[in-house]
Amino acid sequence: MNKRISGYSNKSNKRYWYINTYNGLGSQWLIDGLKKLRLRSGFTFVNLSANYGDYEKDAFLSLEKEYSPNFYIGDLESTNLGRRKSESIRAFHYIEHDIDATNLDINIIPKKADVILDCKGALWHTLNDRNREDIIRLLNNYKELMMDNNSVLLIDYYCINKFQYFINVIKWIIKKYRTTKKCIDCFGELSTYYYLCKLLGKNKIDSIISPLYISSDDSKILSRNMDLAYVDYNNLEMLIEMIQEISGFQRIKYKYHRSKIFRPIVIGLNISIIMILAAIILYSVLIICIYILCSCY
Repeated sequence: MNKRISGYSNKSNKRYWYINTYNGLGSQWLIDGLKKLRLRSGFTFVNLSANYGDYEKDAFLSLEKEYSPNFYIGDLESTNLGRRKSESIRAFHYIEHDIDATNLDINIIPKKADVILDCKGALWHTLNDRNREDIIRLLNNYKELMMDNNSVLLIDYYCINKFQYFINVIKWIIKKYRTTKKCIDCFGELSTYYYLCKLLGKNKIDSIISPLYISSDDSKILSRNMDLAYVDYNNLEMLIEMIQEISGFQRIKYKYHRSKIFRPIVIGLNISIIMILAAIILYSVLIICIYILCSCY
């Protein structure tokens, strides 16, 4: 990705999306997710959209003694993150330059990956901001990074209905969750799973992914909504083929769906429909109540 993502980094300490989400979510979702995969000792973990890398550092320290893993993480905005990002220690490596996962020299990672994590990262942004060719190029890069047929791509897997998403967006704007360090109680964005479903259809995506159904961490408010799903090597090939076969109509439909102008209009129309239906129901209840009262007299 050549263009920088607005609000993605924390340059000059003006952006708090990452730290607010980290404080509200914690890292247990990643630790438990990796344990559920039943990985071999010495497994290699890669995340090229790790931002500060706090989740990954916590997971490495938690699993180091039992699994002796190798972690390689980096980010598109690495050079803008300053000293705040996680430091490399032992077999935990933060790659010290900007990594464009869409146009990647895979030799930058010295070992093939057992697990690649893309949690609202490069895939999320590519689904939102780029074209079909960029999505395919990114997924092919991930496939090239995988060790073998047992390797997996992990994505964030949660669903928010349109009304709740609308409320969440309003919260993020009013409470300035993105620009002020605060305790947050909702996600300010939809998941990677959601955008894949919009691109290809829920039935197709559900046929090639495997949810992990992670138990929530009661001490972290956001963890009750968080889950992960994985795509193995063979199913990743199928996903790439599905995207290659997208029809012209599907591409146009998806383009307008993800449009920053069109999306708020659709959300607004949905909210208007919900309010109209609610008003009709309330009016009907009121008429029934009046009728019953009149009948009593």
